Amino acid sequence: VSPDGGKLAMSLSRDGNTEIHKLSANGSNPTRLTVGRSTESSPCWSPDGRRIAFVSDRSGSPQIYVMSETGGKAERLTYTGGYNTSPDWSPKGDLIAYTSQVDGVYQICTVDVETKEVVRLTTGREHKEDPSWAPDGRHLVYTMKSGGKSNLYMLDIYELEPLRLTSGGGDYTSPAWSG
Repeated sequence: VSPDGGKLAMSLSRDGNTEIHKLSANGSNPTRLTVGRSTESSPCWSPDGRRIAFVSDRSGSPQIYVMSETGGKAERLTYTGGYNTSPDWSPKGDLIAYTSQVDGVYQICTVDVETKEVVRLTTGREHKEDPSWAPDGRHLVYTMKSGGKSNLYMLDIYELEPLRLTSGGGDYTSPAWSG
């Protein structure tokens, strides 16, 4: 959902492959934003509603791209990591957090939207996925899988000390921080 609540961005397999589409919040005026043979998914609005981050395999592996909310030419942001997914735009609009496969393990990274500088925020052999920004722009919540179970963790992007938020039975996955 766009920041103003008036539009939706989604992945839609309508014409043979998955593309990014936009439509009004009431479901009217569908518009295809990407065109090609590659798979595009995981759209995420910028805080100002003027751009959309998304995942595309147009370069051969899933990478993070940004385009205008009206579509057109997309700019590639990530060049490291063989599999990058789950983008989430920071509240200030300067960073995008995402999941990146590093040495066979999923880790949480950020990319600066202007400089394209990538910072790896997590380490270790456990898979960490699905980052979501806190409204303060300083904390992320994400899923970490360890011992066959998934739990939610919070991370201060400056202190880099993860805090476990969940425990007990069940799997905790796909967190989304509301504003």
